[in-house]
Amino acid sequence: SIVLFPTIPSREHSLLPECELERGSVIEGMLRPTSSFLCCVPLSVGVKLILWLHMAQCVICVGMAIANILMTSPNYGYATSGAAQIGSAAWCLIGTPVIGVALWGLYNNYEPHVRLYLYYLGTSFLIDAGYLTNVFVVRDACSNLDRSAVAHGGEAFACGVARSLSGVALVALTWSMLYVAYVVWSYCEDLAEGGSHSAIAALLGSAEGRKGGSLEEGTHAWMTTCAPIPEYQSVSFASTPFGGKPHMLNGGQHHGGVDRSV
Repeated sequence: SIVLFPTIPSREHSLLPECELERGSVIEGMLRPTSSFLCCVPLSVGVKLILWLHMAQCVICVGMAIANILMTSPNYGYATSGAAQIGSAAWCLIGTPVIGVALWGLYNNYEPHVRLYLYYLGTSFLIDAGYLTNVFVVRDACSNLDRSAVAHGGEAFACGVARSLSGVALVALTWSMLYVAYVVWSYCEDLAEGGSHSAIAALLGSAEGRKGGSLEEGTHAWMTTCAPIPEYQSVSFASTPFGGKPHMLNGGQHHGGVDRSV
């Protein structure tokens, strides 16, 4: 039979392997990739911005460590120890080629190169989270207050404000790092699925959930209940003209211009 209306493929008839379907369902159930950066910027542009800013941060970090430790310049330095500066500079030196490879993969649409940067970014997040926790939680913010400013009272209020600001800064910075990692992960998932799987999956899901597959059932009912199309015979010259008698040359004998069959 001829199918006039194509049916929407369900999950059982999908061309994707079963493992890919299970993986996609788990990811969609836990966390869905985003399609934009900051709700208004295209995802690829946002990832480019993240990579270039991270590259600039690594270069500045290495430059300041070199100026402070090797050149002993007092104008460029950290309020940390020399060991911490050397460790930060070494990690940035590792990240510089990783970011460069990720930029090449981003401009050429190669997912493994960008995912390598995602692993580096995740490790950087763990390092920074530990450092921020040590600064804002382990260390007491009240110890950095100017005692002379609160010598006449208000020390408890100032201490409470300082601790509150430290907690807010910790939450804001942690959320920012998580969101950056989430954006990069979303772009990796988009490249891994060819850039269109999420849109196709959303369309198929909305079509399958609409009226419980009424389109497929209606098409099957129409094909089984409608009458067959009649077969039309070919038109011959021997047929009777519309609204008239048989043609004078049809079936009768012609004698002298008079049809005797009339």
